[in-house]
Amino acid sequence: MIKMGSLVEVEKIYIENRNDVKILFRGICITDCNVGEYVSVRTMSGHLVKGIVYKDMHFSGNVHHLSKKAKEILQIKSF
Repeated sequence: MIKMGSLVEVEKIYIENRNDVKILFRGICITDCNVGEYVSVRTMSGHLVKGIVYKDMHFSGNVHHLSKKAKEILQIKSF
């Protein structure tokens, strides 16, 4: 179970010229959800995006691998 306010990655698939384009958005979860559910997230720029919660968070899931500056940027929005 992922709680509201958690940082998640959302997967959205667009179809352009017979090609599937998979885009991953990172943002704050607006409601409680589970992996694989369709949910709305608010991105760091303030946009509202709907998509499926992605199982792996390649960038922001491993915060301990990020540099000090990247950790601070992720925490700016929490204030």
